[in-house]
Amino acid sequence: MLVAKRTSPQVMGYAQKTKLARAGQKRPRPTADVRTVGVNLALLILAVFLGLFVTSRYTVMAEMGYRLAEMEEAVAALQEENRRLKLEVARLEAPERIERVARERLGMYRPNEVRYYAATGIGSENSLPRDNPAEQEVRGYSSLIKKVSHLAASLFGGGGRVEASEK
Repeated sequence: MLVAKRTSPQVMGYAQKTKLARAGQKRPRPTADVRTVGVNLALLILAVFLGLFVTSRYTVMAEMGYRLAEMEEAVAALQEENRRLKLEVARLEAPERIERVARERLGMYRPNEVRYYAATGIGSENSLPRDNPAEQEVRGYSSLIKKVSHLAASLFGGGGRVEASEK
């Protein structure tokens, strides 16, 4: 008996393939080469997805690095401002400055300190310095005391003149 020699489809020419198709024979099974192409295609797709994943991770890490650098700059700026504010607080809390402000703006003085005023015109507006607000207030009260004392003198018949004295 004669047996036809089978050859792979890659080796077969067009004429042989058509003869097989006409004769009603089954087409030969695909060889391992087709499977290898499928596996290679799957590996290529896997490599592309793995590359995209790694690239996205590096992108996220780079973005976080930039944010970290910005936050470190913000922290440095806030630390510098904090240092500046601490110096300002120390300057404002200095006892010499507090005493100067109390004397100049509030007209205060130490309890054991004696103050002298020039007696250019007793009871006049010129006897006290004008730049001190506390002493200006005293000046306002002295004129009020003068008016009250004149009223009291006229009511109670004290014909003498009553003067308010400043301390």
